[in-house]
Amino acid sequence: MSINRRRAPSGKISSEKKKLGHKKEEIFAKLINGNVKKGIQKGDVIDKQKMIYSVKSGKKWQIFLYTLTRISQCLNLSILKPCLESFPDDYDSYEKDRINCISFKEAHLNNYGKDVTKKLSNDEVKNNLEDNTYIDAKYKLSKNTVIISKLLSDKYVLKEFYKEAIFNNDEVDFLVIKDTHYKKDGLFKVFIKIDVLKV
Repeated sequence: MSINRRRAPSGKISSEKKKLGHKKEEIFAKLINGNVKKGIQKGDVIDKQKMIYSVKSGKKWQIFLYTLTRISQCLNLSILKPCLESFPDDYDSYEKDRINCISFKEAHLNNYGKDVTKKLSNDEVKNNLEDNTYIDAKYKLSKNTVIISKLLSDKYVLKEFYKEAIFNNDEVDFLVIKDTHYKKDGLFKVFIKIDVLKV
């Protein structure tokens, strides 16, 4: 068992995915005789009737990636703010404590083996490392995730959350997904806002 040192894709992979995404936007824009929208707004393509499309593709796709400042200003996505605030402002101490945590787990793995290390709880790690901002952030995030999960169990709250996450409220009219993994037909599937958000 190896300890996962990196969860996010590398910068190179992210850059390649971004370029591929832009190419798909151009293909879809041509198909509908529209234009690719430049900039960082939610909408990617606009048609002749000024209708706006958000274009996604691949097996997994990202709906939004916002800073704490942007999340704080959102109408409905702001419920995620406590999750982001679970992490310390000082990334250097967080990263240092994360490395200490990984080192502790790797040493535990070498001393006690895979099966015992798999059962190692966060409480045991915390007791051995004392003050550790990485472990503290995990605890805070876990508590806040439970609270947000309860909020999102309300159908109206969930609907409004998706409306802002996918369509930026009223900015985008359609969600478009190029199917490259499920049925692998390569078709662009177009979903209108009201159909996606039925509750």
